[in-house]
Amino acid sequence: MINGKGVTREFLIELRKLSKNAKFITYQWDSIARNQIERKTDYRYFLDLFDKSYSFDYEDVENIESLDYLPTFHTATQILENWIEREIDYLMVASYTKERYSFVKKVKKEFIKRNLNFACHLYIPWHHYLRNIVMKGEYANPKYLKFHTLSKTEVLNMYLNSKSTIDIQYKYQKGYTMRVIEGLAYGCKIFTTNKDIIKENFYSNNSIKIFDQKDFWKVFDKDFLDRKVFKNEEIEKFNLTNWIENVFK
Repeated sequence: MINGKGVTREFLIELRKLSKNAKFITYQWDSIARNQIERKTDYRYFLDLFDKSYSFDYEDVENIESLDYLPTFHTATQILENWIEREIDYLMVASYTKERYSFVKKVKKEFIKRNLNFACHLYIPWHHYLRNIVMKGEYANPKYLKFHTLSKTEVLNMYLNSKSTIDIQYKYQKGYTMRVIEGLAYGCKIFTTNKDIIKENFYSNNSIKIFDQKDFWKVFDKDFLDRKVFKNEEIEKFNLTNWIENVFK
């Protein structure tokens, strides 16, 4: 069971009675803090009903003994190196948050000024956009936003045509997003606000830079952007097939 925010404890108890020989496994890719603040949920109420529990969030794993750490997966069919000509210097594909919106608004003009190609798809559903305005008084200029989702093929083509991808983590969680793993799998450099990535076996200062959202340009380095990406064997461990095998092992 992945996440399982809508599943009741009573349902899981009955399911266990019906499946006496089954192993129950759960994977959590949202942090407890984010769930509590944004969704008013807390998955700890069912953890004792599972034989194995995983989370992508360092802080939750450190605080809960029954949780094991497991990063998210990527869906690249093969690891690609940065040998092809790529037109996009910086790519950002993400769902809307205030922090991401502020970042995009701040850096977009600077990218143009430096003659850098910045492709951004900051997605928010129309009804969320209107709700933010009416209920929260939170206005965002629609010229920086997208109100439609991208297909998997469209996202893939953007990755393959990008030298780097920018990742700004959610405010209330330590686990990094799938775009980090997918970006590395598709031969992109990674710019991320998530400092915990330095703990990973796949971390390399040749392909990953950590930045402060308030001052992105401190880590700007044209040589880093144009440098050849070498195959990262560690990322192969997180392709979907290996990830599933690891979970069920």
